[in-house]
Amino acid sequence: MFKKFLVLIAYLILVQFCFAQQLMPVIMVSIKANEGKITISDVRVVVDHLSEPEEAGRHVIKLKDDKNKTLYQLKVYMHGVGFPPYGAEMSKEELEEFYKSLEENFEKTVYLPYLKKAIYITLEDSNGEVARFDLSKLCNNNGACEENENYLSCASDCPLSEKDDYCLPLKDSICDPDCSKGLDSDCGAKKNIPLFITSNYLFLAIALIIVVIAAYRITLLRKKK
Repeated sequence: MFKKFLVLIAYLILVQFCFAQQLMPVIMVSIKANEGKITISDVRVVVDHLSEPEEAGRHVIKLKDDKNKTLYQLKVYMHGVGFPPYGAEMSKEELEEFYKSLEENFEKTVYLPYLKKAIYITLEDSNGEVARFDLSKLCNNNGACEENENYLSCASDCPLSEKDDYCLPLKDSICDPDCSKGLDSDCGAKKNIPLFITSNYLFLAIALIIVVIAAYRITLLRKKK
């Protein structure tokens, strides 16, 4: 029983470690629908997880290169999430109008891989292209940190020491002014345990696995005695 418990702990640690490793620079894409008209409203590079494909979707968002070749694509379900007001009595017609509104008015965010060869994003349905975004806006190298730019996509225009509306608490002796108090240890704030664990996840995972293996070997030796 104890052996199974140790194996389970080791498995959970490895799963969490693998999940944490999926964090990477990704392109955050905000898609907005207003009265049925769909637009790509905001695009930035952030550190997060890639979005999973939504098989029920009828739209595909694509990353394309300068030859119009698709480098990556993701199936997405373009529909708002919501429920009728609790306790409200609605007729069949009112319910139909409510769910129709969810299809015509919503905002959705997806995360795509940050590919340097990609030059634009397209959102397409069965009839063709619905919306497009020019990825050159992520860095135009004009010396000013603008709306879609930040340190991750355009370090030349957005130095880490200046505000770019995105907190990146790296251990690099540079204080990121976008970080709230206590998030960036380089700003002189006291380190907290969650950030320490996050930034040293590999060390923590290896240490815990070693402890589990050692405990298992000790258990086997005791049984032999």
